[in-house]
Amino acid sequence: MIEETATAINANVKDALREILVENPERIRTSLPLGLGNFLPKGPVNEVEKFLSKSDRELQVQTLVQKLPLPEAPSPSEFGDFVRSLGGSSSDVSTASGTSPEEVAVLWKSLRENVPLYGPRVAELGGKFTSSVLDKVSDNIEDVISNSEKVDAGLPEQVIRRVSEGISVAAKRSSQALKTS
Repeated sequence: MIEETATAINANVKDALREILVENPERIRTSLPLGLGNFLPKGPVNEVEKFLSKSDRELQVQTLVQKLPLPEAPSPSEFGDFVRSLGGSSSDVSTASGTSPEEVAVLWKSLRENVPLYGPRVAELGGKFTSSVLDKVSDNIEDVISNSEKVDAGLPEQVIRRVSEGISVAAKRSSQALKTS
């Protein structure tokens, strides 16, 4: 559950950063009158975009998380998808998908009633959760750096690469510090 939540948060952060660093500047450039935006420099959009692309797993988890806060009980097929997302085996998924809507409603009701009881215990997992998020951030950055070509690009490419390496190191060290405490 911690892994799934960390993946969803990582995907949401990438979306927010894409909006701030890529889409908003472009929107401002195109909205200036008389084509004045064409005279403004674009910035290192391609270099930044590499770090903001989401994996298929991040897209799947993000879609699932958006469906989770259901005010009413999910359908049996949605419940099966929920069990699958939590790492349930195929037999668990087929069992969950084969339940009746009434059984899912009873399970959903008990889940809502027990969240206040077990919520504080989940809060104890906060350090593990934060450590997992920081590990994901560091791993994502390292993957992009290792998979991108080391060409003698201009200053923007070098700056983005150095800043990204620094963020990766800081995230990894913070994750390790949380694991030891």
